[in-house]
Amino acid sequence: MARKARLTVFSRFIIMMLVVGPLAFLGASYYNGEDGVATIKDLFSKGSKESTTETRTNRTAPSSTEADDNSTYKIRKLEEELEYKQKRLDEMYKENEALKQKVDELEQEVSKRTTSTSSSSSGGSSSSYNGKSSSSSSSSKSN
Repeated sequence: MARKARLTVFSRFIIMMLVVGPLAFLGASYYNGEDGVATIKDLFSKGSKESTTETRTNRTAPSSTEADDNSTYKIRKLEEELEYKQKRLDEMYKENEALKQKVDELEQEVSKRTTSTSSSSSGGSSSSYNGKSSSSSSSSKSN
């Protein structure tokens, strides 16, 4: 009786890659607008240099007007993006200044409340604590 040949998982993987690999290369070359078959022939050819120059000239290169249009489009897009981000940055600076003013106002209100409560209370420990917090808040304002 003839025995059925067995293949390991690794050998099946290798055989599959021998088929899928070149197909993936040809598909990617076609997607990029290149001639994949010509690229493979160039890779394995032992022929003259004439055949390699023919295949390279067959490939389409973008014309100078297309390149200019693409670069103009990219420049315009980058300028618009820069303008948007500059406006956004200005808005954030204004918001930051408004928040700083609000924090200063609230710190002044808190310091007024603490000074009025510390003068009415007879506890010495609370006045020393309030002094520390007001000195730290004044040092943060100077920064």
